Amino acid sequence: SDDEISKFIRDIIGKNGKNVAVVVKQVMDIYVHDTIGRDSAKEYYLLLQIGRVTESEIDTPPPTQLRVPLIKFSIALSDAFEDVLTSTALCFVADASSNIGLTLLQNILAKCPNGVGLIKQPKWLMNAAILAEENIFSENHMEKVVYGLSRLEAWMVRYTVGDSRTVVITLPGQACVMPLLPILQKVFPCERHVFVYDGCTASVSRALYLRKKISLEQDNDLPPIITASTTIASLKHIRNLPEKLALLPDTYSDTIEAWMTSVSSFLDMKNDEGSNGYLPFVLRVGFLLGRTDAIGHGDVDMTDLCLRNVLQYIMGSKSRALDNNVVNSAKAELIRVREREMVKVVPVIEKKTENYRGLYLSAQGHPYWG
Repeated sequence: SDDEISKFIRDIIGKNGKNVAVVVKQVMDIYVHDTIGRDSAKEYYLLLQIGRVTESEIDTPPPTQLRVPLIKFSIALSDAFEDVLTSTALCFVADASSNIGLTLLQNILAKCPNGVGLIKQPKWLMNAAILAEENIFSENHMEKVVYGLSRLEAWMVRYTVGDSRTVVITLPGQACVMPLLPILQKVFPCERHVFVYDGCTASVSRALYLRKKISLEQDNDLPPIITASTTIASLKHIRNLPEKLALLPDTYSDTIEAWMTSVSSFLDMKNDEGSNGYLPFVLRVGFLLGRTDAIGHGDVDMTDLCLRNVLQYIMGSKSRALDNNVVNSAKAELIRVREREMVKVVPVIEKKTENYRGLYLSAQGHPYWG
């Protein structure tokens, strides 16, 4: 009931974080339940893993799973968080690099000794993107879902953030960017946003690599190849795109379309930045990877400068120098991830994708993105 939902949320939040009775340990997933005997109605629920707060740690019961109505809970949760004051900033990272950009940033931030709260590609956010794209709920309801659950994710890790007072939420790959980016900017207009991208050819090469490799450090239910190549949204305004993509192997075409939807969404948002206020930090993966042999990268390794700039932005320290321990830890982790994740672009991929990587961009008068 509504009263039970309200009480449950009060138990989660307490009074400005005090006298908390319930701890949400994980926002697990959004799922649909087909109701029998009710005209095939579908009911959407949110699955949470919760724990109870007790005076004695010895008597603390094990975590349990709880199912709550998605929309009712999200509306009440969103309204409750509107009245909660917090000093924690949010930073959302969107991807157009077949996950290599997310992998780099997630590993770097996880090792930095500054206490950044890190939420890695939550599965519920992928399903929220599907619901938004299919117009299952109204725009206002989807905004409540994204706002309320994002705030809840940050609430769960509020005690882990350090001096930066920042929680970073990475979106689940390039496939979900188009449905989610406008919603996130609308409900979080004053928070930080990062858009990390790579060229089309490099992104396809990365996806082919992911099909043959399962990351040993994967700690969520979404394999990187799924979030890199599963197309949620489509570019309906590009004529003959399906016919052109059909000429390629499906292992190429699905990634190309997912990459194009992400880049298209970013450019559309930037074209309208005067009204939507979208001013992200735009991170080109090649600079973090130290590329000096590709279009737009020049002949000087910009890794150090790029790393410092993105860390300063994410951690909200643009006006002050980063701590040396943070920089040194980030550099060491970047080198380690680069050695493990670096993928060379295969010449045949370069040849097959060159006609597609600029298809949307050239048609819209945008510069070449590699």
